[in-house]
Amino acid sequence: MASRFKTYSVVYDFGGMDMSAGAQPVIKGLEYKAADGDLLLKVTVKGLHIAYRNYLQNDGKTSSACHFTLSGKADYGYELIDVRGQNLLAAFHKDGFIQDTPDFPNREALNAYVQGPYIPAKAKLLLDEVLANVAYDLAPHDFHVEMVVNTVEGAAPAYTEISTSANALTTLLTSSSADKVKLQPLIAVWEKHLAKVNWDDKKSEINKTVANALLNNLCVAYLLVEDYPKIVTLGRLFDSKNTGVFGKAAPSFRGDETYTGPSTSQVLKGMKNGQPIYYSKEEFLDFANAAVPQ
Repeated sequence: MASRFKTYSVVYDFGGMDMSAGAQPVIKGLEYKAADGDLLLKVTVKGLHIAYRNYLQNDGKTSSACHFTLSGKADYGYELIDVRGQNLLAAFHKDGFIQDTPDFPNREALNAYVQGPYIPAKAKLLLDEVLANVAYDLAPHDFHVEMVVNTVEGAAPAYTEISTSANALTTLLTSSSADKVKLQPLIAVWEKHLAKVNWDDKKSEINKTVANALLNNLCVAYLLVEDYPKIVTLGRLFDSKNTGVFGKAAPSFRGDETYTGPSTSQVLKGMKNGQPIYYSKEEFLDFANAAVPQ
């Protein structure tokens, strides 16, 4: 990135919230300018509110405690834009969260916390999450990545072409660095068939199941050719077509133990035999939410 651009500027959109931006994000190899940089980093944290709260009370022999499990909505993330070309170079975006509050001795104290300091504190945590992604996403990295390539079973010529291209991609992934020229015809095959998708007709040749496989393969291929805006667009298309309880997991990739980026796992709280337990849930890097430029 530093070979093409020299400077960057930062703007914040807090949606009217009274919040300090803190120290300016650093993009390695580029000089910060208060305005008119070659690149514009747009940082957003706004629209934060609690959509649903579930009240839980734990009664012990000598005392009791209560907390809320909160489901919240917010518009938070960043965009890195080439000002001259108006091209989106990298992006990260989320629109919701689930979180347990700390335990309180009674509901009155719990309500006072949620109605008082919770929202400003949560907004600062969301800003920290965005800036952590900026710090990681916009720095060079070298770590092993695991990705899965999808084939399609069936006698239709389209399925044969899709699977043949998928096998070719698998072969390319065995090398230390994929040949970007050889990737282009594979991308063209999957884009061609994706354009024929009928999301609502299960009997269609390119139905939802086949389209999901195509989107997964395209996200892998576009990661290898470093077309990050396209990755985000296709990842969000997948998310929009796979909603609900039975929705499929979003296209993603997994880094090895050298990956130190944000949101690789989360600690969840549950109950067993009336007692709270904590467990770690492994997360993958969602193509719809984060693009990682090198």
